[in-house]
Amino acid sequence: MDGNLLNSAKAVLQPYYGCDADFANALMEFKDALKLSHNIKTRSLWNLVGRQLDKPLEVVISLEKNELVKKLLLGFKLSTIGHTKPRYRFNIKQSAARDFSQGSPTITADLVDTKIKAKVLSVDTDTHTILKNMELWYQNVRFAIRSAKCANTLETTLVIIDTLKKFVPTREMHKNYESLQSYVKIKGNASKYCKFCWRLSLCATDYLEARETDTKHDFRLNDQYCNYHNPSDSTSKYKTDLPYLKIFQHELIARNPLRLKSSNFAFQFELDDFSKGYEMDTRKAVYDLVHTKLRLTRGKENPPISLPEQVYLLFVREKLSFDEIKDKLEKRMYSIKRAWGKLESLRNTHQREKNVCVSTGEVIDMLPDEALLIKTVNSLLLKNLSPVKIALKIGLFVHTVHAIKIRIENIEQSILKIDELKKEFKPKPNFEIIISKLDEIIDQLQQYKHTAMNIKLISQIKRVFKEKKTLPESFISKFIQPLN
Repeated sequence: MDGNLLNSAKAVLQPYYGCDADFANALMEFKDALKLSHNIKTRSLWNLVGRQLDKPLEVVISLEKNELVKKLLLGFKLSTIGHTKPRYRFNIKQSAARDFSQGSPTITADLVDTKIKAKVLSVDTDTHTILKNMELWYQNVRFAIRSAKCANTLETTLVIIDTLKKFVPTREMHKNYESLQSYVKIKGNASKYCKFCWRLSLCATDYLEARETDTKHDFRLNDQYCNYHNPSDSTSKYKTDLPYLKIFQHELIARNPLRLKSSNFAFQFELDDFSKGYEMDTRKAVYDLVHTKLRLTRGKENPPISLPEQVYLLFVREKLSFDEIKDKLEKRMYSIKRAWGKLESLRNTHQREKNVCVSTGEVIDMLPDEALLIKTVNSLLLKNLSPVKIALKIGLFVHTVHAIKIRIENIEQSILKIDELKKEFKPKPNFEIIISKLDEIIDQLQQYKHTAMNIKLISQIKRVFKEKKTLPESFISKFIQPLN
């Protein structure tokens, strides 16, 4: 590999929050030991992986009690993932989405015994087979994560596998393999997400896979952000949240297990055990905390501690009563209880929003499904209620309501474009106009992640148009209907 590839690899290889300490330290040592000569066809790379990472990972997996997880991870060693296959695999019926992270697959059987013998292939195995085996283990780990107590450590192993898959020998580099430098921009641990929040950035994998284009996607600066914070959109929250960017990035580093920086907040939103290994959930908690206005975070390096946090420290950590806190802070009891009530309200709101949709980055808890949440907010907007009042009424953060409002506007614009498209189906339709309108719809749908599946369907319609120059209206209706 070249120097840029090596530097990019070291930038990507970071332990997730809550990762096992021994495994995190081993990863740091492994990262430092990487050399330019390493690739997935060299024994030296796999020997290094085994020497540094296998033992601490084996200890973590041995503590796992869940039988399902134990079967999925049977024989799982990072040093042999390219040369062995998993014994057990999930048999799933895939949904319309392309990838497990984008859809909601229906599991038709718990596990399928592949009856594969524990045979380690030669290091001389062809590159395609090595990558295929690594992908099989990658999927097994992904299925195991939600049921495993060691989810945070397994999340880190996914980053390692994804990074190792990029160490393809230069002479065998396929035209479709991106350099790891592009990978850092598109799928990196941090740049996969918007710089301002927890939502997936415009260059995240789901977006790129949904764009069925023949040419390679060029990385743009705006792709570092989500649609909610897109600087090219004058209606986005880019300027509003820009003053919070520095403190947001600081708090993210503070939540990292390496603790390279200390948090500026005494009060923290706690994550459930199953969420501690998920970068999206961690970023959501940090974003909510920074925007609580518990501290004067705008442009201040060390913002002064607020009254609610003072009360929190004295009540929770020093175990003082409200009367003792009142005397110590020389404040009225009303102010003390009001400060504590604010913290309780913030904690309850965050708890209500704890369930984040992987494909959209939005909150889907509190109501049965995401569509009902959008419908509820829309009905309140039609009553001319402000986002602040809606947030208070249904118990969400104001920024959550703002994001839902933007998505509602996008949905309405898409439906209008679809209605215009349907009018073009005449006895003698103008195919150039129809294709142009399809492009407009695709561009509109790419503005929000909710319809990644439908972008693919609309793209399929466009491709059939170009090939056959004809398409029954019933076929169009079949594909467009899910958008309404």
